[in-house]
Amino acid sequence: DVWSAEVECAAALARLAVRGRPVVEGRARREALARATLGRDASDEGVQALATLLEGGVRLLVGRAGRGKSTLVGALVRAVEATGGECCLVGTTGAAARQLAEA
Repeated sequence: DVWSAEVECAAALARLAVRGRPVVEGRARREALARATLGRDASDEGVQALATLLEGGVRLLVGRAGRGKSTLVGALVRAVEATGGECCLVGTTGAAARQLAEA
């Protein structure tokens, strides 16, 4: 049910906020993973954004429509799962939550 999922995500966020462990150690390795995940045609801005998200901990991703947030979230999940980790994604609205589930 929704309440259980929200409680589980809140608990996971609390653990991540305290732990703040990077997905992979070293900025150069995070950038390489970001580029490999996004593809060689990815913009430098996108690679830098994903590398920052891969620093771990709790991160907020905001931006106007059509700026690549869903693309970054999808890449983040793929990169984290490729390293054996897991993600907890939270949307502030029902529509946002549905988009995260589809990313």
